[in-house]
Amino acid sequence: MLLPIPMQVSNPRHVGAQTQPVANVVLILLNVLGYLLQPSYIWAVGPNSAPWTILTYGFIHAGWWHVLFNVWYLWVF
Repeated sequence: MLLPIPMQVSNPRHVGAQTQPVANVVLILLNVLGYLLQPSYIWAVGPNSAPWTILTYGFIHAGWWHVLFNVWYLWVF
């Protein structure tokens, strides 16, 4: 059965506080920052668009709920 929440794996060597990988925290911060700073015109992608739009496209979100679920997914998985 597929669940949207991962099952916890116990590892006896790592008993104690669980920490998030640094890459996840950085991606979460970049997603939130990208959402807060995204101008409305960045959706206009065409032949004269800037070359970095291929990277910034990954941080564009449709709304606050989209950011929330993306960040939740990064945090949980």
